[in-house]
Amino acid sequence: MTSPSEQNKKYTFRFSGTKIIFSRSPHETEFHVYAKALVYALFHKRYPTIRVEAKIDDRFQPDLSAEDYDGTMILWAECGHVSFTKIEKLFKKYRKAHFVFVKEEREIPLFKKQLDKM
Repeated sequence: MTSPSEQNKKYTFRFSGTKIIFSRSPHETEFHVYAKALVYALFHKRYPTIRVEAKIDDRFQPDLSAEDYDGTMILWAECGHVSFTKIEKLFKKYRKAHFVFVKEEREIPLFKKQLDKM
């Protein structure tokens, strides 16, 4: 893993011989980048079609996603803040998908409470 330079804000990670570059947008925190790398590390073997910030034909865009070979969404990952309106719509639309939410530790209790209400 290499550190980002302040100019390009890119982070490089290696997973099983594959080099993945994560770009950090000005509005993203370092946590967001490392959270995406964590999701990739945990799920790249289970979901070989996993992609980072891939544009999909949807109003909402995932941080990471994977589609089955027939185009069915099978993984949707969100790192950091995500609205519950968005989550409700995603749950209805992608019923077969495995959803992953990565939060900072201090955000987990409230997020879990709100998710349980859904």
